Amino acid sequence: MGELKTPGWVFQKPLNIKLLLILKCVVTNKMEVAITKMSENGQVVIPVEVRKDAGLKASTKFIVFNEGGNILLKVIKKESLLRDLKLMESIERSEEQIKQGKSVKADTSQSNEEIDELLMA
Repeated sequence: MGELKTPGWVFQKPLNIKLLLILKCVVTNKMEVAITKMSENGQVVIPVEVRKDAGLKASTKFIVFNEGGNILLKVIKKESLLRDLKLMESIERSEEQIKQGKSVKADTSQSNEEIDELLMA
């Protein structure tokens, strides 16, 4: 059997993936990690420790994304949803202006905020 080396740790394969995830969280102390599975009906339970860590309550609504085979859940919040809709409208306007051959020039001496204002006008 080969060895799996992580900083300060050596494991003999095969390594229990759940153990590895728990060790990663203990060492990095950044996020709660757990393992779950999908039912035949496509249902997935978000483990209690992850729900608590994220502050999720019953009836929380999500947008579901497929990002290269990784399924992502984004909590729907009114404030961020409105911001995302405005951004989408700005992108659509910009795409239409590009099709019409319109362009805007930004100067490298401008701040990021000034460039954003120029592009979003």
